[in-house]
Amino acid sequence: MTWKVTPQGDANFYFVSDKTRWVASIQFNGELTTEKQEKLIKVIAAAPETFEALEELLHQIDVYEFVEDFDKEDSEFCDLVEKAKRLLIKIKKRE
Repeated sequence: MTWKVTPQGDANFYFVSDKTRWVASIQFNGELTTEKQEKLIKVIAAAPETFEALEELLHQIDVYEFVEDFDKEDSEFCDLVEKAKRLLIKIKKRE
């Protein structure tokens, strides 16, 4: 799923849409600059695609066969992978 951001015309208002229809209309309170608003709204719009990419990456890591003897770097990497998996589970529970 890919979302697109479109300024609504009025200051602080944006549409988030997919290919066929709008998904959300977001209004900022005016405290952030236009540049910061657009940066934040792009992060929101990228969330579904980012989530799908993270899910795929973790799946690929999960099926990767590691050697049995890990050195320190491998062990730290595995810890990071486990943290990422826990984050993904936490995000899925919010759906």
